[in-house]
Amino acid sequence: MNGIVWSLQHDPDDFDPLFNSFKQPGKHRDYVDGEAWAYGFMQGVALTREDWQPLFDDKVMAHVLQPIHLPGSDGVTDEEDAQTRTLEQREKITETIAAAVASIYRFWLSRREETATDPAGVRNIREARKTGRSEPCPCGSGKKFKKCCGAARTLH
Repeated sequence: MNGIVWSLQHDPDDFDPLFNSFKQPGKHRDYVDGEAWAYGFMQGVALTREDWQPLFDDKVMAHVLQPIHLPGSDGVTDEEDAQTRTLEQREKITETIAAAVASIYRFWLSRREETATDPAGVRNIREARKTGRSEPCPCGSGKKFKKCCGAARTLH
């Protein structure tokens, strides 16, 4: 995963996903097929579908996702399925996946930069020193913190 992140950060256009290849009986060459890769990608998207909604709402980006959606989604229409029936069709679509990933990366990069400058995206930094477990409890009870407010069962 870190290798993929590094690759996209340094040159998204040079991203090179690993795909399967198949030899069709009677043919003298291997066909590259990104179906398994695309299926894994779409399963990852499904895990956080709500977070991906801005991409789906963007008409251009929804189109950019097509080379990954077509071979990698379970819920494709009959018309979409017809675009991936042969090895030649799947290979042609697979050839466009890397460019789609670069575009998707750039789409999210612009949004990450927006949230990086957004005050709501700033982490809270503790101003006061954290109370140690064996120190007196700050509530003034006279007990150690771990026996008073630091105990899971009792909070003031």
